[in-house]
Amino acid sequence: TLIGVIPLFLRKPVGGIITSIITFPLVWAILYWLVPSTAWPLFGWPGFLILLLWGLDLIILSISEDEMRGLMFGLVALGLTAYIMSFISGWAMFRSEEYAKLIGTIEEREWTKDIQPKDPKHMRMVSQETANYLAAKAVANAGAIGSQFELQTNRATLQKVKEELVYVFPLDYASFGTWTSTEGVPAFIIVDAEDPNKAPRLVSLDKDKLLKYTPEAYFGHNLERHMRNNGCLNSVINEYLLELDEEEQPHWVVPLTKPTISWWGEIVTNIAIVNPTTGDIVKYEVGKTPAWVDRAFPIDLTKHYIAYWGEYSKGWWNSFWAKQGLLQPENPILVYGADERPKFVTGVTSLSNKDDSLVGILYTDSDTGKTIMYQTNGGATETAIVNSINANQQVQFKKLKATIPQIYNVYGVITAVAALVNDQGAFQGAAVVPLRNLQDVIVGANQMDAIRNYQAVAFRHNDRIVVTNENSKEEIKGEIDRIHQESNGNYFIHLKGINKFFTAASSEYLELNLTQPGDKVTINYIKSNEPVVPVDDFENESLPLDGVKNLKKEK
Repeated sequence: TLIGVIPLFLRKPVGGIITSIITFPLVWAILYWLVPSTAWPLFGWPGFLILLLWGLDLIILSISEDEMRGLMFGLVALGLTAYIMSFISGWAMFRSEEYAKLIGTIEEREWTKDIQPKDPKHMRMVSQETANYLAAKAVANAGAIGSQFELQTNRATLQKVKEELVYVFPLDYASFGTWTSTEGVPAFIIVDAEDPNKAPRLVSLDKDKLLKYTPEAYFGHNLERHMRNNGCLNSVINEYLLELDEEEQPHWVVPLTKPTISWWGEIVTNIAIVNPTTGDIVKYEVGKTPAWVDRAFPIDLTKHYIAYWGEYSKGWWNSFWAKQGLLQPENPILVYGADERPKFVTGVTSLSNKDDSLVGILYTDSDTGKTIMYQTNGGATETAIVNSINANQQVQFKKLKATIPQIYNVYGVITAVAALVNDQGAFQGAAVVPLRNLQDVIVGANQMDAIRNYQAVAFRHNDRIVVTNENSKEEIKGEIDRIHQESNGNYFIHLKGINKFFTAASSEYLELNLTQPGDKVTINYIKSNEPVVPVDDFENESLPLDGVKNLKKEK
């Protein structure tokens, strides 16, 4: 306000004083409620309000025909020009190379060497829809809490806590009245992300651990306002994530960014961790956050960076005119792979409405933002996968629908796994489909059931069956004590004294159809710690057949 009325005060002190008295409360209210950042060009909203006040000075001086009105007009015109030029200077037409490089260096690697097969037991089978459904039921069963505090489904965080994959749902104030009549938010909700049959937990907090600083709190306890007033004024606050440490204590994890290409091109400068009880703020550099933090890098920035890279890698003119090799990202999906570290997995396809195949898949580390690209050679897009699953006869008959598919290494094959839900969002099964063969949709009561059925499909197409990326084979000889054939032609085999099950397809090893308990067999398999392992080679020593090798498919 002071800077905005100085020009008027120099010519008309009384008018300057009156104007400042009138405008100060208005300016204060705007800045207080908007909680703006000064990280933007020309100080963002505060700078723009100064320009508006100069415009008011110009109007007053013009009405009184003061000699300074010409100088004031030039000052306002200069300010407007500065804002206009700041926008123009950030256009991709002039700075496409900078936009394309925001993602950093993209390393290209071989997918099957890096991405190990995922243990099906730890695949995420609880979709966001199902998690919302379960969390809402937990709130409804919690009594009075549900009438005072709202479930924040838009701020649910998928994360690993104590080696378990869970969703964490914050609760927040439902109204100003709730905020004034309570001492803090008394609970949050944990929903298991792997087992849809596991009941959600409403975690009640001790009185000295109540959440006082939240996004929906008021005045000084509003999380954004609190951060702006305590060292984050010159940062853009990108998102709020409630994450739990290994003791299940909640913390707000807030990526702080700043624009680097005029008003655009945000980069992460720090990650702020806020204690929701005390309001204490600790800032960390990118890649140096505590081990329990899973989501330091914003998912929106990940998609923006990939979009810029796909559109402007060959320059702005190519994106506008020739349009050669343009790529566009699908929605990033947070996936915990075999290494249990979270990655944003983003399919990339060509910029064409007629193209439903992937060019590649990008894995972005959610802690550092580093991205690796893997070629897929025609894998299906997310939309094509979902449409293929939804068109399956079993899925249609049960009136189910696929949730967002996740990409896993399933027995060495790049595969989409999707939970199936009903109209209420409740889990009803799982579907597995190889990205390169969308017609092979395998449905099961759960992911374990679907993946067992999937083995027969992999054998039928002679796909590579591996369990780890070590590719080390082992041979074992023994006596069969149990053998069982499933309806899909897969056999389960157990040897005496061996604590593993072996699976094989009768279409691959014809002597399986005559194999019985008590037979001596030789089994080759890929070394693995998994309890159920696919057979890499099978021979029944008790059932010698001439030319038996010719009955087997070439590996």
